[in-house]
Amino acid sequence: MNRSVGPRGTALLVGAAGGVARALLSVLASTPLGRALAARLDALLLVDARPLPPGPLPPIARPLPQAGIRHADDLARLVRDHGVDQVVDLSSLDTLDAIRACDAAGASYLDTSLEHWPGEAPRAWESLVLRAMPPARPALRRGSFLVGSGMNPGVVNALVFAGIEAFARRAGVAPTPEALRLHAVLFTEEDTTVETLGAPPAGAFPMTWSPLHCLEELLLDDALAVRRGELVRLGHRPCDAWYRARCGDRIVEGFVVPHEEVLTLAERLPEQELAFVYRLPPAARAALAAAPQRVRPAAWPLHRMYPPHRTALRGRDRVGVLLCSLRFGELWIGYDVGAGAAGRLGTGATQLQVAAGVAAGWAQLGRRRGLHFVEDLDWREHLARVDALLGRALVVHDPHAPPRTLEERRVGAAPAEATALPA
Repeated sequence: MNRSVGPRGTALLVGAAGGVARALLSVLASTPLGRALAARLDALLLVDARPLPPGPLPPIARPLPQAGIRHADDLARLVRDHGVDQVVDLSSLDTLDAIRACDAAGASYLDTSLEHWPGEAPRAWESLVLRAMPPARPALRRGSFLVGSGMNPGVVNALVFAGIEAFARRAGVAPTPEALRLHAVLFTEEDTTVETLGAPPAGAFPMTWSPLHCLEELLLDDALAVRRGELVRLGHRPCDAWYRARCGDRIVEGFVVPHEEVLTLAERLPEQELAFVYRLPPAARAALAAAPQRVRPAAWPLHRMYPPHRTALRGRDRVGVLLCSLRFGELWIGYDVGAGAAGRLGTGATQLQVAAGVAAGWAQLGRRRGLHFVEDLDWREHLARVDALLGRALVVHDPHAPPRTLEERRVGAAPAEATALPA
């Protein structure tokens, strides 16, 4: 790969005290890809309202005084005062407000998901995503704005195209959804992380990434999917029903959770059914089952199940894409990251996967102008860089899997364990 790795100049990392930032900073300090990204920068400025936790930093990192960013003007002031050329937002700024501030200042921007300002009345999930897509997408003049460059959304968006190629080779047809007779594309995740010392506090919601953001997704009024380009409401909250789908060499039961990639990729897959099926860590599933009366995220005490909050962890996080054909069965492609490998970088498996998506997207920031998603990047280059951090993607083909709609995948109750199948 001969292309340069990342843009030059001064970068501002917002949310530098968070879990994904900790993982990213370790990647920048400790891996060949990260060091190549850091080498392009004159400075990496770190800002957060909280103190930075201990951990490795690249030599060009420079913490700024603690500061919260509560308005686009706060971000614009930091960009202007420090001569920032690019913002990497790993916090919860309002995405479009932040992008407009960066565009006015001539700076580029990258984040891992579409967000609104903390404390605002939450917008309907679909309206939050749709305002970043045509025809509502704002006109931007100066910068490069990569939205949703984490794991999911992010890496999984690129995996769709890699999966189509891998599936087509096995089926002996052209690498197109039409030739493969794809009827569904499901994003599937199974997180088996557990604490090996102690247990989460009774009544708390434990999670391997932001427990608050996870609850906000799980407790939405409607589970949503996309079918033939149209949003479909499944008639229940995400946390109230289970759906069965392949995740690697296992069949798992998980929740259908609204996710950005389901909507943004519908433009590329207008004839398919798209949904995200998520099997939470065991302790998170148990917490939800024990307190069904807690229907608001604010009603839950939160427990962060990742370093530095918890370091004695065991298990894996597996995330990928399941391509479902009417003729050739199913093919799954994705990544499987263990707590041990992530722990050697001072982070958790889920955090490391997101950081891999940030680093791979950052490497292409600036090549495309305006607001765009990972599916608009060079997906081969993107995944080559993810491979460098997470290992090669796994591929599992089940040529005998029958075609099933999302409704046919619904199961009445969650079994205690997933079912293991041969690869």
